Amino acid sequence: MEERTAALRSWWAGFDQAHAVQSPGMPSLWGLVDQDLMSLSRTEQGFTPQPYRQCLPADVVEEVERLWATVTLQRYPGSIVSNPRPHQIMANALGSAGEFWHGVGLTAWFVCEGPYSRTTLGQADRYYSKPLAALRAAGCPVDTTFFRELSAAEPLLGQEEDVTDSTSNTVETPYGQVTFTPSMGRRTRRKGFEGVRDLITRYRRAWADQHLEAYHLQHRWRSELENVAHQLHRDVAAKGKPPTLIKFSRFATEAANHWTGGNLEALYTAIGEPAPSEQERPARLLTGDGYDFARRVCQELGGKPVDHDTWVNDPEETQRQWQLGRLAAESLRYLQLQEALGQPPTAKQFGAQRLPWPWPGGEAEGWPLLSPAASAVAVIRPRGGGQQMLAKGANSPMPTEAATIRITASGVPVDVSAVLLTRSGRVRGDDDLVFYNHPFQDGVRVNGDTVTAELGLVPQSVSNVAVVVSVDPEGPPSAVFGQGAMWEAEITQPSGTRLTFVTGFHRTRDCSRRGGALPPCGRMEGPRGRAGLRQRTGRPGHRVRHRRQPWAGHTVVTYRLVRRSVARSRRVRPEHMWLNSALRQNGCRLDATPTDRDAQTGGCRTQSPYQEVHGRR
Repeated sequence: MEERTAALRSWWAGFDQAHAVQSPGMPSLWGLVDQDLMSLSRTEQGFTPQPYRQCLPADVVEEVERLWATVTLQRYPGSIVSNPRPHQIMANALGSAGEFWHGVGLTAWFVCEGPYSRTTLGQADRYYSKPLAALRAAGCPVDTTFFRELSAAEPLLGQEEDVTDSTSNTVETPYGQVTFTPSMGRRTRRKGFEGVRDLITRYRRAWADQHLEAYHLQHRWRSELENVAHQLHRDVAAKGKPPTLIKFSRFATEAANHWTGGNLEALYTAIGEPAPSEQERPARLLTGDGYDFARRVCQELGGKPVDHDTWVNDPEETQRQWQLGRLAAESLRYLQLQEALGQPPTAKQFGAQRLPWPWPGGEAEGWPLLSPAASAVAVIRPRGGGQQMLAKGANSPMPTEAATIRITASGVPVDVSAVLLTRSGRVRGDDDLVFYNHPFQDGVRVNGDTVTAELGLVPQSVSNVAVVVSVDPEGPPSAVFGQGAMWEAEITQPSGTRLTFVTGFHRTRDCSRRGGALPPCGRMEGPRGRAGLRQRTGRPGHRVRHRRQPWAGHTVVTYRLVRRSVARSRRVRPEHMWLNSALRQNGCRLDATPTDRDAQTGGCRTQSPYQEVHGRR
């Protein structure tokens, strides 16, 4: 919290200087305090500018983006997710001081430089009554003399002058050249901005010297923490026990996002209470700027900038573009939900019914467009590197050449194998399982933790290559895919392609049952969605989870075997389950006993390479 307070102090110095040097002819400072992602007015259409990147020192911008890089979603407090708009959360943490002093500076600019202002200088105290009341309640009032001087300065401004945009067109006629010069007045301006600017700067600095350091910044985080502690103690007194993490997040998420980067455990520590559970930190899907991401999603949906002529003459198109822009802005929340859930959110989880959809079919037509657009744009290139980070469900084109997939895991030893699948999601036979006893098949080779696919040699009948990651049977008996285990898939090609996919082993639905037959668990997913290949685990105590990554005509389907410790359970290699599942789907059965380990496949017999099944299907 002290670190964030120091960052706010540095930000205020840059903010004050940016307003103090503002001069006629410069761009406005609209967006210096990040508030609205989209704006629609007579002068501003589309995404709000980001002048803080040019007006504030680079080290201040980087510090803000580092300290406010993560948040917690109130409905999903179990994970700390990316914050695509750190400058907005920082502005919210600063509170009413930034809102008022930035707002009154913009009012002076728009009154003097145009195109228009929502209020006058004499009415500024009424227009900003809400932040002024908050500052008074915090013990940081603004001197009322300031508003009297501000009101007196307005009549001293110059007369309104029309600022027109003119264009000239020359036309050749039989009688010579004729030049047409149409002019359109789009704004007015009044001389005298510098005097009003200096007046505001003088009172802003006097207020900061008196209140910012000594009281306001300390009051901001202390008051929020005290409110959280008070509500926590009320819940304990009412119910006789501390609230769960979900209930705690209902009144603590805002304070955590402002002062601990969404870390509810750190907030518990700050108020002197033990945290009930730990929060996960899933792999970040957004490593760049949230504004850039939203713009790219808007383009994917068919959005385009709205110029002044369209705003005036085509209100229906303007409204449509505004709705597309709003959906693009909501795509940032889509990414956060995907991180928290570990998979793309459904329309219900996303809250699609509350949004306007600019398509004739409404949500039913728009949701299938927004979801893949957000996932496609989530292929993020980290700054300063040529490597692409793939989000779950994202894809990237690849040349038809050798592709090497290397699995790197931490926290648990793993074993890697591959399965060749047809378009229907089925194997063609036993040889389509590539593992340590059968390391090569149709251009796909397995060597330790690496799978190499010669895409040019893979037959047309194979559309998907499934990469299977399982617990190494030679590892310690206690090795499981728990919350502490992380793995990364790195895909490289000789032409220079470098793709990575980083994730952790999250908890999944338990598909086991003590005794009896196991229920179906999971479906194999190909490029056309669910292919209907159901799988059963080898014995009770196992769970299955999958992840899908399509590439240029082929699909890398990364499956994860999650084993849970069960009394007297034995580890079973994943190849058993894959082969049995594939054979059952093709009308075959594997009967392997200590004396007969051949697979009975209708009228034919195929040699089974597995020696560890011992009578279990």
